[in-house]
Amino acid sequence: MIDEAVEPEVDVLEAGETDPGETDPGEPRGSTRWSRRRLVVLVGFVVVALGIAAAARARTQDDPSGAASLPPGAALVIAGTTVTEDAVDQRARVLAAVYGLAAPAEDELGDYRRGAAQALATTLVLDDAAGNAGVTVSESEVDAAFDRYLKSRYGTASDARAAFSAEFAELGIDEEEVREEIRRQLSGQRLFDIVTADVEVSDQEVRAAFDSAPQAWAQPETRRIRTIVTASRQAALGVAARLRAGAAFDTEAARSSLDASSRDIGGDIGLLRRSDLDPAFGAAAFAAPRGALFGPVRTSLGWYIGQVTAIVPPRTTYTALRDDIRTRLTLDRSLARWNEEIRVLMDEADVRYADAFRPEPGSSVVPPVTGAPR
Repeated sequence: MIDEAVEPEVDVLEAGETDPGETDPGEPRGSTRWSRRRLVVLVGFVVVALGIAAAARARTQDDPSGAASLPPGAALVIAGTTVTEDAVDQRARVLAAVYGLAAPAEDELGDYRRGAAQALATTLVLDDAAGNAGVTVSESEVDAAFDRYLKSRYGTASDARAAFSAEFAELGIDEEEVREEIRRQLSGQRLFDIVTADVEVSDQEVRAAFDSAPQAWAQPETRRIRTIVTASRQAALGVAARLRAGAAFDTEAARSSLDASSRDIGGDIGLLRRSDLDPAFGAAAFAAPRGALFGPVRTSLGWYIGQVTAIVPPRTTYTALRDDIRTRLTLDRSLARWNEEIRVLMDEADVRYADAFRPEPGSSVVPPVTGAPR
């Protein structure tokens, strides 16, 4: 639905069920609003999976001669511990599989391996910092997070774990490696909370940020939408007919939708802007009144029947935007604090890279941190 659209083919159907009434849009999957927890997840991902948020300026990095003392087959040595080339490559495979990262092109392989080594060095330093800060993650917490991961990737089918095991076994990855990645994410989230616990933004700073760029902070209309995805127009029309005859949307989504990520949560795809959506789908969704069915809409992913369950009007005033601005500024400031903490930790770490894995001199993949809305 968010992929490129094909030629739009849209029918608008009248709702056969009663108006569901206003619902609290909250912050569902797909919401464009930021939260501290979403940033924590983002920070964990970019630091550990991509090596972002760290310049990784180890003490010996500017001295290429340090590589001469590395054991054969070593990609790096950190605090006296040797990390082999195979370990870096396996770590990259795990991250690519867990996060769906695209394989690098042949001419990008060198940079990719350097980034993987840099990310792994950063991960090991963060692991040590989390331990020093008293961070612990229980097995039950890893179990719960792993179950959520399986559900998000494979749905609630009884063979979800078997499907996971088969897919990852083909990639040479076992369950414990994925669980270890999850454990590190949870640990990183807690370390982030500790590092940024005292970050605050004053009322004056919030007001000043709004006054400096009121149009930039303005939020367009958003809509909470639920969908049922089918393989054909005929199947979509059948779904619509059953809904108009009184079938419950949740039940029909679980029964008929091809979208494994939403069918078990009533087809809910979240609170979205029109620009977040496939053009054909967005046009239909933002033309439909709340409570009405719309579709079938054809996109590159299938034929959709949808329903708007909540509409949030545009927000342009300071009063309406104040909380969002405070959250955004707090997140930016927290990320700046986090980046600086990692820089200090990496500066203090004794990391030596083999030539093929050494980050480019002066390289920094720290994301921009500003007070401007994005």
